[in-house]
Amino acid sequence: MKSIPVLIDTDPAIGIFRADVDDGLAILLALNSEKIEVDGITAVYGNTNVNNTYRIAKELLEVAKHTDIPVYKGAYNATWLGVRTPAVQFLIDHIMEHPGEITLITLAPLTNVATAFLLEPKLAENLKALLMMGGYFFPSNFKIPFLRAEFNFSRDTQATKIILNQDVDTTIVGIDVTTQVKFRDAHYAALQLANTPITDYLTKHIKFWLMLNKIVMGGFNPHDPICVAYLIQKSLFKYVKASVDVFVAKPKEKPEHVHKHYPTNLLQFIPSLFTRDGQLTTTIPPSDPRTNKIKVCTRVNEKAFLQLLISELSKKF
Repeated sequence: MKSIPVLIDTDPAIGIFRADVDDGLAILLALNSEKIEVDGITAVYGNTNVNNTYRIAKELLEVAKHTDIPVYKGAYNATWLGVRTPAVQFLIDHIMEHPGEITLITLAPLTNVATAFLLEPKLAENLKALLMMGGYFFPSNFKIPFLRAEFNFSRDTQATKIILNQDVDTTIVGIDVTTQVKFRDAHYAALQLANTPITDYLTKHIKFWLMLNKIVMGGFNPHDPICVAYLIQKSLFKYVKASVDVFVAKPKEKPEHVHKHYPTNLLQFIPSLFTRDGQLTTTIPPSDPRTNKIKVCTRVNEKAFLQLLISELSKKF
């Protein structure tokens, strides 16, 4: 089977104290799968600042022995929407040079990707598909009182709205699906047994995150690799076609000064998830005129996904 060429827009923070490890798992899953060909990675702010995400993306490529794959740095924060960074230029150039071939995977706030669509009006018609981890679609699947939004989609709601309006073959895996999966001690032990450079790196860096999440949940939710797994084995998922819109509370004018500050205090992030900014409206069946109706995932086979994750990450080449 021919591998699927992809670009990954991401905010890896694996190895940073108290930061989520899911982007690291997702990137290494894509790199170690024979069904995916990673053509490039673009770094953006999110789980940590963009200087860190850029450095860690390069580190992950070294671990996986894929240092030939390029990495580009993008937005420092949401005020960079519309700014032509190296990451944005690479997204535009690579997609336009390979019309109808590239699947773009987004695992982070969407400032880089939305900017690429803004600056190149023909990008949507040249992109093969868009696969996104983000959003909170079906509260009945993930019951946290008063929760309204999800991190990736709410960090830059203007960017999210721009992307949801693109007429592209789009599949979205939200937190109401990714929270159906728990990575537990047994899965950690299985990675340890594999004893490869990738699994050794992962077991070193995910141990604390697993311990931290075990206290409350018995394990952690591997959000981003679930999204990547959709390309490897679609049969793990159920989905519906829908129209999706996002509420933007305060549309921002283009700032006179684009600064490089990125807050990392969780106390600034968590309250925003309980406000209306970033809240999604999901309409089934879809009511919008776009040709490519958005596919919103509703279920994932937890056991089969975790088997796939361990198997793919443990491969030796």
